[in-house]
Amino acid sequence: ERVSRCHSGMPTHENQGHIGLDDTAILSRMLGKLEITGDIASWSDSLTTRMTRWIDKFKAVRHLCVQDFYQLLPTPTTVEDWDAVQFVSYDQNESVIFVFSGNQGGRKVIPLHGLSADGIYTVSYGLDSQHREIRGQELLSQGLVVEMNRDQGSLCHVNQVY
Repeated sequence: ERVSRCHSGMPTHENQGHIGLDDTAILSRMLGKLEITGDIASWSDSLTTRMTRWIDKFKAVRHLCVQDFYQLLPTPTTVEDWDAVQFVSYDQNESVIFVFSGNQGGRKVIPLHGLSADGIYTVSYGLDSQHREIRGQELLSQGLVVEMNRDQGSLCHVNQVY
């Protein structure tokens, strides 16, 4: 009997290491086993830099991926459906949210869970080093407003500062 295994690696083929490697591809792999194999030597300097930054971001949030989990939107049943999941530290001080727009882009309010209503959090998106401060109560009651193109992924990192 043949056994198939699900693999979340990002294979790269000889002299084609850049094909299919966009932000959404690496974000989706962060939810499982992040692995990059193959001809990464063929990557351009800019792709190497970008992937290095994403791997550093993954290292900064991966400890959350084994803590409290919330499915923020209904489980997708079609390619058009958005998906959003949240991982929150047990102490409610930190969270990471992954959002995927499916075949429909647009604007979506993503409800959040597990944060302290009394806390003040910094919120940053993707690889952007800029962040803004938001009260925990606002995040819990109003959620995050996300605007994305179709077939796009996004990561939001939330850290309590007070």
